[in-house]
Amino acid sequence: MYRWIISPVSQIVIPDTEGGDPDVYRAPRVCQYIDPSLGKRYQHSSIIHDGDWCFSVVMSDDWTPLDADALCISLFETQFNDQLHLDQTPRDLGFTVPHLNRIKTRLEARGIDVSAFTRDTPLGNLLQALAANLHPRFGNIRRTWLRTLPPTLRVPFVEDAIIFQDEFVEGADTDLTAHTPSPTGTSWVQVAIVGTTKARIIATADDIRWNGATNEGECVKSQPGPTSAEYDVQWTINAYDTGTGTQPRRLHGRLADIDNYYAAKLLPTGHASNTDELYKVVATTKTQLATVDTTSWVATDTHMLRMRDAAKEVFRNGASILSNADNVLTAAGSAAVSGGKISATDTGNGNTNNFRFDDYLVDEVAAGGDPEGSLVGGKLIRGGLLGHGVLTR
Repeated sequence: MYRWIISPVSQIVIPDTEGGDPDVYRAPRVCQYIDPSLGKRYQHSSIIHDGDWCFSVVMSDDWTPLDADALCISLFETQFNDQLHLDQTPRDLGFTVPHLNRIKTRLEARGIDVSAFTRDTPLGNLLQALAANLHPRFGNIRRTWLRTLPPTLRVPFVEDAIIFQDEFVEGADTDLTAHTPSPTGTSWVQVAIVGTTKARIIATADDIRWNGATNEGECVKSQPGPTSAEYDVQWTINAYDTGTGTQPRRLHGRLADIDNYYAAKLLPTGHASNTDELYKVVATTKTQLATVDTTSWVATDTHMLRMRDAAKEVFRNGASILSNADNVLTAAGSAAVSGGKISATDTGNGNTNNFRFDDYLVDEVAAGGDPEGSLVGGKLIRGGLLGHGVLTR
């Protein structure tokens, strides 16, 4: 198993096993830890390195020591068929489409446009996009190195965690509430239903649809719910309705119940109203926060609702298309999906197969960034401080 980690570069002391003088050298912090299951130090390869911090791929069977170190921040885990090279592609490395989508989601969460990334995009391009977003003045990757940046541009990396992910795989057509999510999560729970129309997983396509009757629909929340009020809710479009009917499909955030939530709604591209709406429902009263007509939605596009105290946003393929600073609903609540009519306030139809969705996930972000530290005046305060580009404790 491999894990991608942001790590400080510091002075490491490695004892000599034969009783001689210890080795002292500058290396990524991950170097000082021993994999408990193997009794050996982690194997790692630094991809981005500026002398004071690095971005490394680390191999291990047991992450216990790194999990306890707040200075070593994980981005994601994966399995590689062979050693990692920047000129390799996700296809070369054996990534499945859902796995690539997971990586793209992590990049999208940091404001990176991943619409052009495919399984044949060189890994170096993915890393360059990440580096350019974190540090715009970094420059280009030179082999496996980047130019050193000024200390004032060094920023803490925000750790997040996918707490729920579902690829909607079933052997037979199944109600969403009867399905066990995979690879991450415990259950889907009905929040509200009008009539008998339900969200259903279609086994031949491994996606979800609402296809019942007019003026009917269902809202279903994913479990476990977020523990932080700041998170992203996303799904991938398998098919987009190009008709004219009122067929709303929604992502929900900070949902307390069917009378209180934020939502990002999609309508068919041929509908008289705009395709995209960001709104809130508070005590049964619906208020539009922002709207736009995006008639270019197609299959494989990602649709994401972002919950932050500073703003509620809707993203298409990692690019923000709607935003509003409203923050009247402050509790974490639940993340959810819905189609058709779900209450007297939130209406519509759930009677077409033309909208289809896959790869749903909830990505939780630690409130305020790294809970162990913050950036103040260009200095990282986290059990110590980053002064003149050097971490001291």
